[in-house]
Amino acid sequence: MKYDAESNRINVLVLEDRSSDAELMIAQLREAGFETAWQRVETEKEYVESLNAGLDLIVADYQLPQFDALLALQLLRARELDIPFIIVSGKVGDDFIVEAMKQGAADFLLKDRMARLGIAVEQALERKRMRVSHKEAEQKLRLAMAESERNRSELKAANHALAGKNAQLSEFYQTAQRFVEDVSHEFRTPLTVIKGYAEAMADGLAGPITNEQKEFLGYVTDRTRDLAQMVDDLLDSSKLRGGTMRIDRKRHRAEKIVAHARMMVMAKAAANHIEVVEDIDANLPEVYGDAEKSGRVLVNFAVNAIKFSPPGKRIILWARRSAEGGAEIGVTDQGPGISLENQNLLFERFRQVGDSRNGIAKGFGLGLNIARDLVALNLGLIRVVSSPGQGSTFSFTLPSNDPRIVLERYMNYLHLLPKRVGTIGLLRVEPHSSHGTDENIRDLLTATLQPTDLILDGPREGSFLLVGYTDDLGGWVERMRKAAMKFASQLDTSNVHDPIQIDVIGTWPWPAQEEKAMAHMMENFSHGGLVHA
Repeated sequence: MKYDAESNRINVLVLEDRSSDAELMIAQLREAGFETAWQRVETEKEYVESLNAGLDLIVADYQLPQFDALLALQLLRARELDIPFIIVSGKVGDDFIVEAMKQGAADFLLKDRMARLGIAVEQALERKRMRVSHKEAEQKLRLAMAESERNRSELKAANHALAGKNAQLSEFYQTAQRFVEDVSHEFRTPLTVIKGYAEAMADGLAGPITNEQKEFLGYVTDRTRDLAQMVDDLLDSSKLRGGTMRIDRKRHRAEKIVAHARMMVMAKAAANHIEVVEDIDANLPEVYGDAEKSGRVLVNFAVNAIKFSPPGKRIILWARRSAEGGAEIGVTDQGPGISLENQNLLFERFRQVGDSRNGIAKGFGLGLNIARDLVALNLGLIRVVSSPGQGSTFSFTLPSNDPRIVLERYMNYLHLLPKRVGTIGLLRVEPHSSHGTDENIRDLLTATLQPTDLILDGPREGSFLLVGYTDDLGGWVERMRKAAMKFASQLDTSNVHDPIQIDVIGTWPWPAQEEKAMAHMMENFSHGGLVHA
């Protein structure tokens, strides 16, 4: 079972000789929201055999009867496996802490601080996700550079008709290069080390410290989190500019989005002496959107609220029904407020207004600009209500999980795109019974489609309707077929020639036939069957 960020399913290996401690570790992970499939080993031989079992995480006691955590780390690194490794111990010396960090431990905890295990696991998995993203980006850049060089030599002998292709390749090369430069993994490594040592000293693992020293170390830890957030902002900015941002819209519960965001900001709030409370309306409708992107926006709002709120105040993470149909999610603080003039500048790139209460560095000024773009991708609206001395409320909307409402929001979103002429297509996709579950097919479609594509449940169980904005309908369909063929070839089935059936229900020039397209799509969702154009 591989790690799934949406469901929080992880495959955990526990190195612990005491059953009670092993059960406590698993209980802490489940309490933190992770759904675990776990195994436990006690000998070095069992451990080595388990490393090829598709692990997402290893949690190890410092000292086992046959071997210790450092040896386990060395065996893991010798096989060049990128599996987060968290060490727990009842008591440990300074030399071990230093050596564990050198060997590549993701984190270490004292057993009497086991409540931090869920947060430590989430951070370790996030760092691994970033490492994977960096490697993929570097590979894309190498491929882009190789492709660019091959085509440059061909273009020298080509006629003027190939000038357009040359410009396209040059633009792709520059986008890939900016992407890698923005998310250089060199940012992450020193931040992780600084944070690890600061937390270790604050916990007294390097010797007794005064309350003032502990407070200063808290500031160091908090600032490293801010820097990590800045790295994430650069990554998202690059993806948005390059059109590589993956969007996975589906139905969700708004209260879960709020609960996850609260867990992500609790440590920062505590360090700043800010109380965090929730205010969730009852009977909220299911919403349609990308929960991870929505959570990023809410965390951004909450972090800003914490920075700008005086100590002893509180922020409220809330969710209620929106006037447009769906849910509105936001953060209300008791900070200094923002003038109307500055509110008009908040969402511009590289623009910041005001300052936080303790004069820290404010970042790159990308967070709210990215938040606005992520809300637009989720077919919602972003809002700010504030006045000097009265605090601020930042919020965004998500449409309800009603295909007719989603389609209305989608058409509004298309008007925000810089390219104003194209084609709207409505397709039906049905998997063949031998090709996995509905979720398998849905994941395949999500990975294949673009941010301007919608995946909606079809009129028949197991089918999907795709709505897309494209200049090349044939290429759009063919891209899905190729991805489906690759998917089918990985399954234990002989029918790999027709893994999914794709039917074109209708196409309409956009925006010339926007109203006709909308009316026809609404008709399909109003009937039990499909009505072809």
